[in-house]
Amino acid sequence: MPAPRERSSRRRRHLTILFSDLCGSVRLSSMLEAEVFADLVRAVWTVHERRVTSLGGRIFDLHGDGILAGFGHPSPAEDDARRALDAALSLHAATDEIAAMAPGVPAELVRLHIGVHSGLVLVDEGPGGAGLSLFGQPVNVAARLSDLAEAGETLVSEAALGPVRRFYDCSPPTALRLQGVAEPIPCVLVGGRRRPALDREPKYRGSIRRLVGRQAEMAELRECLSPAGLRRGAAAAVLGEAGAGKSRLLEERLAELAAPPAPETPDAPGDSPAPGLADGRPAAPRADAPPDIHRGVCERFLGAEPFQPFVQMLRRLGPEAVEGAPATERAALDRLLAPGAAASAEALGIDTMSAALVGVFARRAARAPQLLCIDDLHWADAGARRVLADLLRARPRGVSVLAATRGEGEDAGRGLDAAAAGGSGDGVDGWRFDRLIRLGPIGEAACREAVGLLKPGLSGFESALCCEVSGGNPLFLEEVCHALSDVASDPRAALDWRLDAWLEQTIETRLHALPERLQTVVHACAAVGPTAPRALVDAVLDPPPAEAELEALAHSDLLYPSGGDGALTFKHGIARDVIYRTIGLEDRRALHARIAAALERGAGAGPEGPSIELLAHHAWRAGDLRAAAEHAEKAGDKAAAASALDRAGAQFSVALDALEQLPQDAGVRASRVSVACRLAFASVFDPSAEAIARVERARAAAEAAGDRRGAARIDYWAGYLLYAAGDGRRAVARLGAAAKAARQIEDANLAVQAAACLGNCHVAAGRHDAAEAVLGPTLAAMRPHLALELVRVGYAYALASRAASLADRGDYAAADAAFEEALETVRGLDHEVEGSVLLLWNAAALQQGRWEAAAERIARARAVAERVRSLYLALRGRAAEAYAGSLTDPGPGSLAALLGATERLEARGMRLWSSLSYGWLAEAAVARGDLVLARRAAAQALARARADDRLGEIIARRALAPALAAAGDARGARRRLAAAFAAAEARGSRPELALCRLAEGRVALELGERDAARAGLERAGEALEALDMAGRAAGIPDLLARL
Repeated sequence: MPAPRERSSRRRRHLTILFSDLCGSVRLSSMLEAEVFADLVRAVWTVHERRVTSLGGRIFDLHGDGILAGFGHPSPAEDDARRALDAALSLHAATDEIAAMAPGVPAELVRLHIGVHSGLVLVDEGPGGAGLSLFGQPVNVAARLSDLAEAGETLVSEAALGPVRRFYDCSPPTALRLQGVAEPIPCVLVGGRRRPALDREPKYRGSIRRLVGRQAEMAELRECLSPAGLRRGAAAAVLGEAGAGKSRLLEERLAELAAPPAPETPDAPGDSPAPGLADGRPAAPRADAPPDIHRGVCERFLGAEPFQPFVQMLRRLGPEAVEGAPATERAALDRLLAPGAAASAEALGIDTMSAALVGVFARRAARAPQLLCIDDLHWADAGARRVLADLLRARPRGVSVLAATRGEGEDAGRGLDAAAAGGSGDGVDGWRFDRLIRLGPIGEAACREAVGLLKPGLSGFESALCCEVSGGNPLFLEEVCHALSDVASDPRAALDWRLDAWLEQTIETRLHALPERLQTVVHACAAVGPTAPRALVDAVLDPPPAEAELEALAHSDLLYPSGGDGALTFKHGIARDVIYRTIGLEDRRALHARIAAALERGAGAGPEGPSIELLAHHAWRAGDLRAAAEHAEKAGDKAAAASALDRAGAQFSVALDALEQLPQDAGVRASRVSVACRLAFASVFDPSAEAIARVERARAAAEAAGDRRGAARIDYWAGYLLYAAGDGRRAVARLGAAAKAARQIEDANLAVQAAACLGNCHVAAGRHDAAEAVLGPTLAAMRPHLALELVRVGYAYALASRAASLADRGDYAAADAAFEEALETVRGLDHEVEGSVLLLWNAAALQQGRWEAAAERIARARAVAERVRSLYLALRGRAAEAYAGSLTDPGPGSLAALLGATERLEARGMRLWSSLSYGWLAEAAVARGDLVLARRAAAQALARARADDRLGEIIARRALAPALAAAGDARGARRRLAAAFAAAEARGSRPELALCRLAEGRVALELGERDAARAGLERAGEALEALDMAGRAAGIPDLLARL
C-alpha cells in the first residue's frame, strides 16, 4: 500500500477547468494506421500544451486523446475564466495546425469538443511537485460538458462564464442535467470573441470612508428610529441580498445614535440648576439621551446556540440582565446562560424563555430607551424568531428593534414580506415591523463614485466595467476593485470575474497575496467561525498574532477587530466561507482540534463556561467522534428543552452521524437508538429526507444487533416521520412493524402510540373502516392518561383524524363534536397540534360548504401558526384560505395564492395531505378557466393518491370533468367522472358522491344533454340538502336556469 502523500503537497484551489477531446477518436483510430493515429494524438497534446500554457494555464492530465487543463494554479488570478475561454477558442482555431503535424490525417476530420467549468478542487502535486492530479466535482462537470459539446463547440457553465459573457458571442442559457451531478447546470455555447461598448467617463479619486448611494434609505431609517420613535418604541428592518450593504447601513445609524448629545448651554449664569441636583431626586432621562444599544447576530453554522442573538445580548449585560426579574424569569435566564443546563430532566418551555427575554429589555426601558440590533436575521433559530415575534407583538414602551435580513429567496421565507406600516402582514412569514427598508442595487452614479473612492486613478472605462460587473451590489463592487491589477496593459484582461465562482476566486486571490503567516492567522479565524474571540485565537496560534499582524489584516480588508474584547470579525460572511473551504482536510481537522482543546481549557469563554454548541461543532469538524457525539447530544437536548426544534434536529443529526462511525459496541448502539428517537421527535413538524435516512439507518443497526425493543421504538418514530412527510405506504409498513413488535415485547405504551399513528395513516388514505377499527380502541386506551401532556397531544390529533373520517363519510354533527373535544383537550398547551386540528376541521367545513365556519377556523389556525412559528401550518392555512376564496369569489389573486402555497409546500417536502391542496388547486384553476393548470394539478393529486394520500383525488377528477366537457372532450369528461364516482364509492364518502352527482349534472349541461342535466342537478341538490351541504348546492338554481 503506498504511503500517504505529504500534507503540504495538497492544496485546495478555485480553478477554471478546461476539458478538451478529439471528436470521433474511435472512428479515427479504426480508419488510420496505428502510427498515424499516434502522431495525431501526439500533435493534439503538443498544440494543447503550447496554447494552454501561453495563456497561463497548466495541463494536469492526458486521457488518451483528451486533455484536462486548469487555470488558477499555482496562483489564482482574476482573469482565469477569460483565459480559459480564450484558450478554448484558440484550440478550435488550431485544428489545421494539428492536422499538419500528423501527415496523412485529413484536416476536415480534426475537430475538438470542449467543456469549461469553475469551482473548488483539490490539487495533488505529489512529492517534489511531480504527478499533478485534480480531484473534485468541477473536474467531472467539465468532462461531462465536453461530452455534450458537438464538434467545434465550447460548452461553458454559467458559473464559469459569469459577466465575461460580454466579451463573447454566447447562446441563450440552457439548464443541463449531467450524470453524477445532482442539480442542473446552466450552460451556454461560446462562439467567437466580441468587444463590448463601454463608457469611458473618468472618475476622481477618494476614500470609501463614507456611505455612498444610500442617502434615501438612511433618511428613512433616521425617521423611524428618531429620538421620539425610540422613546415610544419602533421597529425597522433593512432588507437586501447578500452584499447589499445592510450591515453597513445599520452600523451608520448605530454610530449616530451612540454619539453623545451636544451639551446644553444655559441662557444665563443665574438659570436654575438641573433637575435632580438641587432636590436630591434622580433626574428623568433626557429626551435626547442616547439609547442603550444591544447587538446580536444570527449564524447558520452548527456552533450557533438557541436564542443566539438574545443570549449574546444577555452575556454582554452580565448581572444587569436579571436585575428586578421575577423569580421564574430569573431562573429561566440563569438556565439559558448556564452551560448544559437544558440537558437536565426538567425543561422550561419556549413561552417561559421568551417571556424572560422580553422582560429583560422591558424593565431596562424604564430607565432609558433600549435598541436591539439583530444582524443576519434570516439565519435566526426558532427560539430567536419566537422572541422577536413576542417583542414585536407586545411592543414594550421604549424598546426598539433594528434588524437586517435578506429580502428575497428561500432564506427570506423566514423573512419580511409583510406590509410594514400598521403592523399588518402575514402571521408567520412576516414579523410586524413599522418600516421595511429595501436595499436594491445602488445607482450608476453612486456606483461610479464608490469606484473612485475604492480604487483611485481608474479610467472611466475601468470604472464603467466595474459598475457593470458588480450589478450595483456594494460587496461585489468592493471585491472587483480589490481584484484589479495595479498595472494592466489591457484593462479588460484584469476585469474578468464571475458572480459566484468569481467572487470566491477574488477572495482567494486576496488571501494568497498575504504573507504565509497572515494566511495562517486568517485560516485559524475562519475555522473558529464568523467572529473569532481574540483570546481563543491567541490560544490556538503559536505564537499568538501580534498587533502589527492584526493591523495588516485589517488593512487587507478581510478581518477587522470588533467590540471591546478585540474579537476578530470577517468583513463579510462570504469571505469567511470561501476561505474556510480552501483549508485542506488535514489542516482543517488540526485547527478544529486545537480550537476544541482551547475551549475545553476555557479560552474565549465567558463566566458560564464553554459553549456546548461550539464544543460539538469543533469536535465534529476535528473528527473527534466520541466527543462530537457527546457534546452534540447534550446541545440537542438543550435546544429541544427550549423548543428550538430546528437547532435540536441539527445537533442530533451530528450526534447520530458521529455515532454511526464509531465501533458499534452495545453502548454506541443504545445511544444511536436514543438519539434517533429524539431526532425524529425534533423533525416531525419539518421532516427531511436526511432525517428519515438517519433514523432508518439507526433502526437497521438495532435490528442487526438483535435489539428488538430499540428497533421497535425506531419503527414507530420512522413511521411517524414518514407519515409527516406524506409517505403513507412506507409509514404504514413501519407502524405495523412497530405495533407487532410492541405486542411481542409487551410494551403497551408503544403499541398505543403506533396504533394512533397507523389510524392517522388510514384516514389520509381514505380507508375509513380500517381507521375506525384502529382509532376507536386506541382513543379509549388513551383517555385515562390525558393528564400527561404528550398523551393529550397524540390523543387530540388522533381524535381530529377520526373526526375528519366522520366528516368525509357525511356525519358532520359527530365530526364537529369530535373536533370540539380535540381542541378542548389541548386548550392552553399552545402546541402546533391545535393548528393541525383546526385545519382538518376547516377542510371538513369547506367540503360541507360552510364558508363562514371555514373562514373562522382558518383565522384561528393561522393565529396558532403565528404563535408557534410553524411554516407548515401557515402554508396549509394560506392554501385553505385561497381555496375558499376561489369558491366564494373566484379571482386571480386566490388562484395565485393557492398555487404559491402549494408549490412552497412541495418544495419543502411537506407532503402530508398534499393531495388535498392539489385537488383544491385543480378546482380553483377550473373556476378561472385555466385548464392547463387544472390538468397539471390533477395529475399531481393522482400521483399523491398512488402514495396513499387520497383525500384530494376525487376533487381533482370531478373538477376536471365539466371543464373537459365544456372543451368538447366528452370522452375524457365521462372517464374522469366515472373514476371519481368509483373512488367515492370505494372510500364510502357520501359528500363526495353528492358532489360527483353535481359534476355529473354539469357535464351533461356542457354536452347539451338537457334532460340528463336537469335530472342530475336535481338529484345532486337533494343529496346535498340531505347532508346539510347547502353551501355547495347554492349554485344549482343558476345551472338549472341555463336549461
